[in-house]
Amino acid sequence: MEESKQRNIASNIFKSVVVALVGGLILYWMYRDFNFHKISDVLFHKMDWTWIFVVVPFGVLAQLFRGGVGDRRWNRWVNTHVPVCVLTAFFYLMP
Repeated sequence: MEESKQRNIASNIFKSVVVALVGGLILYWMYRDFNFHKISDVLFHKMDWTWIFVVVPFGVLAQLFRGGVGDRRWNRWVNTHVPVCVLTAFFYLMP
């Protein structure tokens, strides 16, 4: 039993390392010719942040009301305890 646990832990670690390496390689491949200095110059010196600060609170409020504060449809669907097809649940929860 102990050997099975160790093998399972080693397998999980190996899978995690492989996924992290593949993800790192994909990120390196995507951004290998990217100029981060130019992006930082635009973000800190050439961009007008006024509109970002005006719009972000409305976006946060929209997400709060959509998903957490006032979503009675989600609570009603979760509390039915009836097995439902995924497609049916998707169309039920869509506004």
